[in-house]
Amino acid sequence: MDFSQYIRPELLILIPVINMIGAVIKKSARIKDNYIPLILGVAGAILGAAYTMLFSKEGCNMWQNALMGMLQGVLCAGMAVYGHQMSKQMTKEDAATLEEGASDKEQGNKMDGAMLTALLGFLGTIIGSVGGILASSRLTSFRLQQLEEKVKLHNNLVERMTSAEEKIKSNSHRITDLERIEREE
Repeated sequence: MDFSQYIRPELLILIPVINMIGAVIKKSARIKDNYIPLILGVAGAILGAAYTMLFSKEGCNMWQNALMGMLQGVLCAGMAVYGHQMSKQMTKEDAATLEEGASDKEQGNKMDGAMLTALLGFLGTIIGSVGGILASSRLTSFRLQQLEEKVKLHNNLVERMTSAEEKIKSNSHRITDLERIEREE
């Protein structure tokens, strides 16, 4: 699945950022867990809108860019929450182990796992973004090279046409001179 159809590649950085924001909110214990996805969605919408308004696409007005950024930010938040839940469910211990009571060290290890997931997501996003930028750069360079070749062909045609026009003008003068000479005879 190509996520660049739905989310601009440069906005993929929001996924690990939102994941880290979620980890910080989770540690704070002031906010109930059931509000964290909502807060992350709003944070994603704000960050996405801010980015797309700063680096707007041509042909779109400010409101279109803001709406596009909000939607992409919410998608990034959804991917961050989904990724966190997947890692949490994959490492989840069975109920019997939890009833015995987990030590503080085990609880800390779980948080470290969330941070590790966020950092791996961040690293993956950076690698993907850099790869996308490099691929885009190569494509732009290739297209620029093709355009330069077309310009060379066009310039060659212009030079040939200038030469042909001069020859036509010269031949036209010759014909005019020959006609004048013929009339005088």
